[in-house]
Amino acid sequence: MNKDSYLNELKNKLKANHVEEKDDILAEYEEHFRMKMADGYSEEEIAARLINPMEIALSYAQMNEQKAGRRSALIITGIGLFFADIIVVMVFILLYAWVAVLGGLALGSVGISGILIGNYDISPVISVFPYIGRLTLGISLIALAVLSAVGTVYCSLYITQLGKSYLRWHKKTLSANGLAYPPLSKHPHIKDKIRRRLRSAALLSVVVFAVAFLGSMLLLFALAGFRPFWHHWNWFIH
Repeated sequence: MNKDSYLNELKNKLKANHVEEKDDILAEYEEHFRMKMADGYSEEEIAARLINPMEIALSYAQMNEQKAGRRSALIITGIGLFFADIIVVMVFILLYAWVAVLGGLALGSVGISGILIGNYDISPVISVFPYIGRLTLGISLIALAVLSAVGTVYCSLYITQLGKSYLRWHKKTLSANGLAYPPLSKHPHIKDKIRRRLRSAALLSVVVFAVAFLGSMLLLFALAGFRPFWHHWNWFIH
């Protein structure tokens, strides 16, 4: 059974059993097929691992029949989820704030590296020092910007996937039926080619940052006559 056959059968079974949420269910399963196919699975393999469409339709039909008798339980569950949602929303605000910090670090590193490599005068903040030191320090900041950008992408993808997982759990809790939705991966879907490039960029930026930053510190220390270079060039002194 391929994707279209599975989804068509699921649609027909849901319709035959008068399941009101059929559009949402079909969208969930279509997304599941899309993600698994992107991971290299064939349509037939994906369909074979999924629950029979009739079982899914019957589970929803039974759930709808039981709703009338479960209204009080659903109300209690809904109240509990409401308070859980408040906490979860605050957690996600903090997580996305961390993503914003990483993004800000990437942008800030690019800006400062441009000032250093471009040899702009920033004497109100840091006194002028030899260009070779500015160059090596600027290179280290470019590497830090790349590393921060990769971290921003990864954190954003994982937090978003975590949000999807929570919403899926939310739906399953309200439906009280584990058959309602297809399984959802805990990890975000990233194409292999993009994943390899991000990993390579991260590893290269770590090496470049470590070498360039350490080299710039040693170089500035030597140029300052082996004394604290921030004192030698009166950094941070107005």
